[in-house]
Amino acid sequence: MDNTKSINMDSKNIPVWLVALTILFPTAFAMLATSETNVAIPHIAGYFGATLDEANWVITSYMVANAVFLPLTGWFENLFGRKSFLKIFISIFTIGSIMCAFATSLDMMIVGRVIQGIGGGPLMPISQAILIASFPFEQRGRAMALFALSVMVSSIMGPTVGGFIVDNSSWQWFTL
Repeated sequence: MDNTKSINMDSKNIPVWLVALTILFPTAFAMLATSETNVAIPHIAGYFGATLDEANWVITSYMVANAVFLPLTGWFENLFGRKSFLKIFISIFTIGSIMCAFATSLDMMIVGRVIQGIGGGPLMPISQAILIASFPFEQRGRAMALFALSVMVSSIMGPTVGGFIVDNSSWQWFTL
């Protein structure tokens, strides 16, 4: 087995491990954004002078947008092409993250989380598709193990990272 396999993208040979790293990094951030927010809700509520029920819309809005756009992944991939699709949705996620970090009201924070959810929802299935296409057949199990590892670790680390950031800095930093 050749672990140094490269894929050809636009006449450039890219090592498969670099493709995996490039794909898994934004996917891990999207999963981190899902789980780290939970510990910051009381701080967000206090910052904006909102109730906990109102602040919980920060979580709900992300999850709803994520769930709405997740099944549309195949359609968007066909519409934009795999590479452009990935760039567009990583950009959308990043714009939502920046909007959340600089939110001046709870409503702006919720809109930012919707934008994050729109960008983050399709990242999981498109990441899997890119990994499957990039790795040779005999290494596809390894590709899916890497994907599962990144998703699990980021989901598990989310509350810890969120708590550390909220305790040592400000809740705005975890939205970036």
